[in-house]
Amino acid sequence: MKKRTTELLQLPGETFGDDRQFIASLHKGLEVLRNLAHVNRPLGNKELSDLTGYPKATISRLTYTLTRLGYLRYVEESGKYVLGLPVLGLGYACLSGLNVAEAAQPLMQELADHANAMVALGSRDQFSMLYVAVAHSRGPVSLQLRAGSRISLVRSSMGRAYIAGLPEREREALLPALARHAAEQWPRYEQQLSDAIEQVREYGFCWNIGDWYPEVNSVGVPFVPADRSQVMAFTCGAANFVIDEKKAREDIGPRLVRLVARMSYA
Repeated sequence: MKKRTTELLQLPGETFGDDRQFIASLHKGLEVLRNLAHVNRPLGNKELSDLTGYPKATISRLTYTLTRLGYLRYVEESGKYVLGLPVLGLGYACLSGLNVAEAAQPLMQELADHANAMVALGSRDQFSMLYVAVAHSRGPVSLQLRAGSRISLVRSSMGRAYIAGLPEREREALLPALARHAAEQWPRYEQQLSDAIEQVREYGFCWNIGDWYPEVNSVGVPFVPADRSQVMAFTCGAANFVIDEKKAREDIGPRLVRLVARMSYA
């Protein structure tokens, strides 16, 4: 059985100590790319230095190198950097390797059309959930997020479902980092997360009534692909006048659980 690598994913602020196999300069370069992808706007060396905590001289060498390799593009007018096309190529190569996303798409579209909502599949990237596949309803009302969008790990139903789906050892390793990141908000998030984990245990899904965004309700279900390479999660969400709490719990949640069950045979 293939072992999941969830426990090897780095968290912000994590150091690798005396791990002689770890290449720190590569890590720093990837953090530059990660931050540019996360903010989705041009950034200068000073902004990247502030975001990563690396000295500006280090950032300057990294952006120079990444620009020479094509992974960054320098915008003369603003003196800032944007992601280059080779990064897009890596992203498409990653998505093409996710056969699960292709298999899920028609099932997601079926639920999206039924619920007049958005359905998404994603997994964790640090303190966010990253959408890898999205289906929108064909109706006039639908959340306009897309593949590549990020949402909160602790405030979204997708993120809470993901955490609920982790093996207990991995979940316990993640919680202290979440607490540090959330700071004074953690007691509230911790209770909401605890409630979601219990909901997943009892019903197979968790619901989020306005916690991620005040006028949006959603449902989340954890999902582990057949190769057990990682934990993922599905979500279905819409404006609260499209999916109210009763519909989330009695209709959308059970349907999302059945979608995951069907994925087991896809």
